Amino acid sequence: MHRLLVRNLPIQGESVTLDPTVAKHARVLRLEPGDQVLLFDGAGSECPAQVESVSETEITCRVTEATRRFTTATVPLHLVQAIPKGTKTDSIVRMVTELGIHGVHLVETERVVARWEPKKVQAKLERLQRIAEEAVRQSGRLHIPQVHHRPNLQHLVQAVPTEATKIAFWEEHGPTLQPLEQAASAPTEHGIWILVGAEGGISANEIKQLRTNGWITCGLGATILRVETAAPVAVALTLDRMNQLTSRR
Repeated sequence: MHRLLVRNLPIQGESVTLDPTVAKHARVLRLEPGDQVLLFDGAGSECPAQVESVSETEITCRVTEATRRFTTATVPLHLVQAIPKGTKTDSIVRMVTELGIHGVHLVETERVVARWEPKKVQAKLERLQRIAEEAVRQSGRLHIPQVHHRPNLQHLVQAVPTEATKIAFWEEHGPTLQPLEQAASAPTEHGIWILVGAEGGISANEIKQLRTNGWITCGLGATILRVETAAPVAVALTLDRMNQLTSRR
């Protein structure tokens, strides 16, 4: 059944007009009156509905069953990603959203080449947020992760709860995953934050700064991974060690 995003779900029997962006997607799917769909709000609720009318300007759906609210006991997992070059960020956001990330924090570290111009930050974030929303729609997830921009490492450090479990995947640490095994097995209610470097990795000075603020370092296997590979691998491994890879998030 096709899933459509509706931020404010109506009650059973009521109708809703789809947002223009969502309606455009519905037209691509060639939905017609009478088709069954699943509306979701990206915040843990969804409800079955039926396409009521389709015109050139709008599409309306009528809710056919009561809204189902899903509560989750999963621990939030945040990805801190040093901004890579080109369109790699798009792929990273899409893949880690499909896996179940809670939030994505894009940070400009020492070795980042792709610096964001301040006047373009908001537009970039809005575009990446749309990518996350589409990944949630297609993957069947319940919650839409938020995408944030952190202009430097100090700003990032201040944004992370002191009590959170914090892991930096660093190529200089070696291949062992033991630190991840230990940390992910007993996370706090403030969640787990994991950091993946950009193409140039993370500098020794930055690792020192992170360790001073309670971060531990960990390897990511015996081979050197491209940044667009490392991020989803790190997320999948962490979710697995948290025993949450099969949880609907």
